[in-house]
Amino acid sequence: MAERLLGLYGGTFDPPHRAHAEVARCFLAENPGARLIVMPCFMPPHKTRSEGCAPAEDRLAMARLCFGGLKDTFVSDFELKQGGTSYTFRTVKHLQTENPGEKICLIMGQDNLLIIEKWREYRYLLENFVIFAAVRGDTPLLPEALRLREKYNADIRALRMESFPLSSTDVRRAVREGAPLGGTVCAEVEEYIKSRGLYKDMCAEIPTAEILKYIRLLSNKRLFHTFGVEKAALLLAKNHAPQLDKRLVSAAALLHDCTKEQDEAAQHRTAEEYGVVFDEITEKNFKLQHAVTGAAVAEKRFHLPEAAEAILTHTTAAANMKPLAKILYLADFIDFGRTDEMCISVRKEYFRLLAEDKKSALDRTLLFALDESIKVLREECKTVHPHTLEARTFIKESLACEDINGGNKQ
Repeated sequence: MAERLLGLYGGTFDPPHRAHAEVARCFLAENPGARLIVMPCFMPPHKTRSEGCAPAEDRLAMARLCFGGLKDTFVSDFELKQGGTSYTFRTVKHLQTENPGEKICLIMGQDNLLIIEKWREYRYLLENFVIFAAVRGDTPLLPEALRLREKYNADIRALRMESFPLSSTDVRRAVREGAPLGGTVCAEVEEYIKSRGLYKDMCAEIPTAEILKYIRLLSNKRLFHTFGVEKAALLLAKNHAPQLDKRLVSAAALLHDCTKEQDEAAQHRTAEEYGVVFDEITEKNFKLQHAVTGAAVAEKRFHLPEAAEAILTHTTAAANMKPLAKILYLADFIDFGRTDEMCISVRKEYFRLLAEDKKSALDRTLLFALDESIKVLREECKTVHPHTLEARTFIKESLACEDINGGNKQ
């Protein structure tokens, strides 16, 4: 006799909406006899929880209102009671102990396949549990699913559902702006949101899942570089700006090349769509245009002005850059996947300077990278952007002041 399937559908559910309910219905319809556990998490590892998001008890209550009418479905408070960061591998081990006669499978949006190798104990999850990846409409499974199947012998199956271009971020934004929800959540959840006054004072968020969806159409080579820059940026932030929200750092890195593969005509269309213009030098230099359009995407589409500011200067730099901008500029150089001579030299210089003086290593490496960039551009008889020259002058003068004041005598 075949084991009964027990689906685990986790998430923040902040709030649970129509697409969430559709995923649950599709799983139960495609797997007769299966049970489903909906698991609101306490703190997700890969998403920022802003002050305006709903408290755990409200998310649990809304999940019970949203999923309560589905047969063979149970909303669990296990992860909420555990507190701290919610890790799937811990939850499935608990469920295996509690439900020994059932075969546990994981239900997730297929965008999670792009980051699943960042999860704790991801090999254990990929090699031991069936994964149902929710796919909207006729959209094919991502190429990432095929790679994970081949590399880990993962059993990844498409869970096809009606196409709902909807996210919890959209719902929260609609509430904040006083727009009608228009059936995006069930009537009971909408009434609960109103009665509790949820999301009215929502702060700016970092929609990591939506960003990953946006960049998934980039080539594998570009994605490899993007994730390499993210890793390098997080390292730099840890060493030099621990006060920065690491998810903001990730967002800036993930979006820094989000329009890089657009041709010149597409760059202009994107600029027009978001109401930005290229300066005279950028207009003539196609390689600089993606910084302007990428920044526009970060600010106008994802409402991340700090990330946008860093993305805007990640190719040219600028005078008086904030820590995030410095970090992104250098991370683009020291990505360990880059093998060109200049990037290797900047990477080596960073770790040499880091060993000498951690406090000044970021700025001194930035000055080194700017010097190298200017030298190469002049050797190739290319125009050096004034912002690059201004950045070099500003950093050089700042470091000179520190040396005079005894910050770093060499």
